[in-house]
Amino acid sequence: MFALFFTIGITATLSLAAGTPETAPTTKTLRTSLSWDDCVKEAYEQNPELRSSLDNLKSKEYSVKSSYSTLLPQITGSLGYQQGTSYTSSTITPSYSARLSLSQNIFNSFYDYAEIKQAKSKLEYANASLDSVKAKLSYDLKSAYADLLYTKESLELNKNIVKRRKNNLNSVELRFESGRENKGSVLLSKAYLEQANYEHIQAENNVDVAKADLARVLGRTEYTEFYIIDVIPIIEEKYKPKFKELALETPEYRIAIAQENTARADLTRARSGFLPSLIFSGEYGHLDSTWFPANKAWSLGLGLSIPLFNSGGDYYATNSASSAVDAKVFTRQDLSNRLISRLKNAYHQYRETAQKLVVDKSFLKALTVRSEIARSMYNNGLMSFTDWDLIENDLINRQKAVLVSQREKTIKEAEWEQIQGKGVMP
Repeated sequence: MFALFFTIGITATLSLAAGTPETAPTTKTLRTSLSWDDCVKEAYEQNPELRSSLDNLKSKEYSVKSSYSTLLPQITGSLGYQQGTSYTSSTITPSYSARLSLSQNIFNSFYDYAEIKQAKSKLEYANASLDSVKAKLSYDLKSAYADLLYTKESLELNKNIVKRRKNNLNSVELRFESGRENKGSVLLSKAYLEQANYEHIQAENNVDVAKADLARVLGRTEYTEFYIIDVIPIIEEKYKPKFKELALETPEYRIAIAQENTARADLTRARSGFLPSLIFSGEYGHLDSTWFPANKAWSLGLGLSIPLFNSGGDYYATNSASSAVDAKVFTRQDLSNRLISRLKNAYHQYRETAQKLVVDKSFLKALTVRSEIARSMYNNGLMSFTDWDLIENDLINRQKAVLVSQREKTIKEAEWEQIQGKGVMP
């Protein structure tokens, strides 16, 4: 017996259309003068981690749409050609066929339902992960921006300190030349000036590093010189947060919920192995020994499949999936308690740094007035170098402390927003 079979198949499956991938972002001119709002916009548009998370979310949205395709009928068209001999005749005869087939899943042991539920859970996970990435990017942006502000203001402060140390040295040298000051005071004043010059060099280097860090957060692939022109808007908390409610809204908790839902979908899918499935099928076509085939043929049918025994695989898979669900439930419950603790800690640290900034500014105001009085008294011989030196150092140290406190307040504010899953990203 000899047979030759040739089939041309044209398949059309009813499903939701997939989207076309977006084109890569075009290169645009980078701004050199950046406000805070400019930085927020640029980070949202260009940060690679955020763009990756957004694309991952789109992927999961398409996966959910794709999961519904199994509930819709599957329609297939086919053309066939066959030739060969039979056991009753050695004559080679051709055979042509043209068929249109349809199949509809009526009940598939809840397997399709589990697939849809799992796809939705993964979409929930992607949504929560996107919020987490946005919150992290907001923290990174605020921290980098605050660091650059701090280094810029530190550079200006160090310029003033160098100038102040030079003036102080001149005053001490004049008093030394007139015999009213000792050599040790002159040498100590020179050492203070050298230290101020060294800290000025450090401040210049820190500005350069802070700019590079901010450029990284903004997603700039090439470094160009830029500068910032304003400060981060101040956010004042006027109410005491409800930490338990906040914990349930955090991306981390929502991720735990999504993982639990995925585990439950896996359990439903594992249990489907014990249930029957029912499929409806139909076919209409033409069969003949000539083209186009003239003899019509059709068929309708129902197929029922009942699982009987698969060596215990479904039983153990179901137990495994059930244990996984229990594990995810306990993990979520433990996470809720830990999040409340972390939220409280982040909030209290933020409030403490805000109050510390108020305290440092109050001390700075007092020490500024005190230093002016002390300078006048020292120049008029009414105060010793030792006492004047202490007041000068107190003022300079407090000026530095105010800058540090301003940066710390912004960073703690960003940490408080991040753990909530909030921030400045749209």
